Amino acid sequence: MISCNELWKKEKELKKYSIYLLDDDLKDRDFEFFIFIDPDNPKDRPPFLKELFNIIENYKSNGRVFALPEHRKELKEWIGTKNDNDPYLTPLNWLKIAIERYPYRLVVITNDVPQNNMEFINKRICFVSKIDLLNRIDNEYKNLFLSIYFIWIDHILKNVRNKLNINNLIFFYLTDVEKSCPYISETLPYIYKKYLDDKSHSEEEQKTKTQETIIKIYLPKEKVIKLSDDKLENENNYLLIFLNRHKNFFIIGENNELITEFDAYTKKLVYSENISGGLSFFNQIQESIEEPGKYSSKIFLIRYIENSLLRIGICDERFQEWWGLKDDNKAGSIVQSRVMPFYIEDISKYAQKPIAGNGFYIIMNESGFDIYPKNYELKKIWSLNNDDGKIDFLIIHQGILDEWQEKNKSKENLTRKILKIKDEIPFVICTSGRGMPDNLPYGVKFMPFSIIEASMVGDYFEKFTLLRQVLKLI
Repeated sequence: MISCNELWKKEKELKKYSIYLLDDDLKDRDFEFFIFIDPDNPKDRPPFLKELFNIIENYKSNGRVFALPEHRKELKEWIGTKNDNDPYLTPLNWLKIAIERYPYRLVVITNDVPQNNMEFINKRICFVSKIDLLNRIDNEYKNLFLSIYFIWIDHILKNVRNKLNINNLIFFYLTDVEKSCPYISETLPYIYKKYLDDKSHSEEEQKTKTQETIIKIYLPKEKVIKLSDDKLENENNYLLIFLNRHKNFFIIGENNELITEFDAYTKKLVYSENISGGLSFFNQIQESIEEPGKYSSKIFLIRYIENSLLRIGICDERFQEWWGLKDDNKAGSIVQSRVMPFYIEDISKYAQKPIAGNGFYIIMNESGFDIYPKNYELKKIWSLNNDDGKIDFLIIHQGILDEWQEKNKSKENLTRKILKIKDEIPFVICTSGRGMPDNLPYGVKFMPFSIIEASMVGDYFEKFTLLRQVLKLI
């Protein structure tokens, strides 16, 4: 079993598996994960951990006392205040901004996992005990990365999706896989044509077949991802991720009713995506299903689980306009993969593009969030089996943010609005098509709109591609 003290002795070996050890938190952070190992002596904690545990320990009794005076000074500059009684001047607000120095997948390994009721901390930071971590890792260092990833998925299940009663078991379910013979051009040289003819399928195999494949993912104790022939009905505590070629779990009928051929699994569904051969990650899906035991397949599948459990709202007029051209079934298809247009206050304000008819979208106003249309069956596509239906990531166009605060577009004032949003949405990203703006608020990461644009592929939206880019932001 690996102990934390032994990791430094294996630094070179760990680098082979893209695991880098840092002696402080001030170096380059261009990593997929950032892991703090909490020192045994609290006095030795780095500044970020000192403030984090200060917030957790003192939040109920006195939520305005900073662990370090320099953090109070920093926050004053960020929100543009000299008033010591400014209501925004709290350690938690400092944390909401300072946390963006690190990758989104942030893990704190500590002796005793703290208990707290702060939604932002619960959702943004994955706590794990040192003993729990060591129990999950065997002597192969390549499994260290997988073990951390499983811990992160476990965190999303319990703290983001509130799936406390799941026995750490997720199924992938694939059906209606098309088997078709490749097209062979008559002008192709004979040697290549012969080779392809030898590799092509029989006439019977060219027909569309129905194939059911179940991939069991055991979390967190089992590290093996494998195919299983077990029937879904034999399991109680599982979540269903439904993948299908050109078809979703739900379709919308003429009277706006939801129709599915798989009603027995409705209560287990958390994600559905109709995949096309034109998607950039289609081959990865196929290869991972065919050889799930390979290390690369395990990594892809665990990323896809992560993608399936997180929700994205996009507040950008170009995305809103693209979405507005979709009929209910095409929009509903994308909604099932947990992507939704997001609006501030009103669909006709702040340079936002209104959606006609019964289009799906989320609107944020003073009373909170609402999902449109209010037709219960259509809303169920978004909120089915997913606690309160909130989004986890908000991607907002800097121009809309500016219009929202037309009287004061200063960086400091926009930062206050971001802090308010983070009370409800833990991950906030600003986007723009004109490069990083001068008044980009503190407490956000920046993403060029071109990344979103590249994910809008015809009637499909590559959420997996977008989320991979989002989670790499620094």
